[in-house]
Amino acid sequence: MRPCYLLSMEQLIPIEEPDTGQLVTGFLGFMETTGLAEVVGGQEVLKAGIQELVKGALPLAAELVMLDSQGRDLADAVNDPETAPYASKVHGFMEDLLTLEVPGELLPWARRIVRMSPSEALTLRRTTTTLALRGTNPMSRALGRFFLFEALCIIQRFELLASGVQIEALGGRGRDVETIAERELAIAESAPAYGDALLDLDDPMGLLQMLGLVGLDGHLQALKAELAVLKKEMTETLERRRNILQVSEQLHPTDAILLLNETADEFGEERLSVRQLRARHPGHLGEVSDSAIWKRVERLPEKIQRRDSLQTSRTVPSPNNGPNLADLVMEVLKEENE
Repeated sequence: MRPCYLLSMEQLIPIEEPDTGQLVTGFLGFMETTGLAEVVGGQEVLKAGIQELVKGALPLAAELVMLDSQGRDLADAVNDPETAPYASKVHGFMEDLLTLEVPGELLPWARRIVRMSPSEALTLRRTTTTLALRGTNPMSRALGRFFLFEALCIIQRFELLASGVQIEALGGRGRDVETIAERELAIAESAPAYGDALLDLDDPMGLLQMLGLVGLDGHLQALKAELAVLKKEMTETLERRRNILQVSEQLHPTDAILLLNETADEFGEERLSVRQLRARHPGHLGEVSDSAIWKRVERLPEKIQRRDSLQTSRTVPSPNNGPNLADLVMEVLKEENE
């Protein structure tokens, strides 16, 4: 088999290929359901935009096939912008989406998205899971697997957001979410009978997401049990982590990313360079210059001190000028609990 970089993009994943057509059709149908066509200027504009999006995904698809041939886990690849630039960039942007401010003109559409039930995206969910587990074209299967992986990650992040739990404060790592998602995918792929049973369901992605949440809960319980018997030194380390995380929640999301990177050693992580940070968080830092990033880093102590004084006076403003996706999700959860 020739290395994928010797193949043209059209050979790698032709737009007319049946599996790809199913994915595009499912995505288009989902976007129509959300009412996005009205926002962007009509059905034809939406359709053209999705076709461009598919073409833009070709380098990602090629990279995913290469990663698969190397036996690389997605949980590892999406945290390694050096060797998996496209996968890590898309994954980072999906994570950034939670804390990016939603433009005013998109707020009604975004509110519609976070209130949608899984049944309203059933065709896309089934198509994605089917391609991930039984896709016949390597590139389409790789894309389906990646999108299913992202769906498993995002549902866990929503759960952590709703519960107010921070994995790092319990002694875990932020990338534990990706590890759990990869594990659920690997189990479904390694047991054909299990995969077939999943695909017999109306919403196989829904079951995988539920199992991912069960895995997340088990992981959190295990971390809490370990925490109960930790030595004093580790307890002090976790207290420092909690303090850093608490401060980060009071900062603008971009500043929070920089703070967590500056204190990466406290969390058992490696500090990223500016270039790596930009690649890992394209939503918040993709268009920010090196000098602007360093200026924000230099001003972090001042911003933290200012917010500490505001915290004392109980007048801490929102770190965003407008709501982000996480805020909208919390609105829905609050409504459901009332």
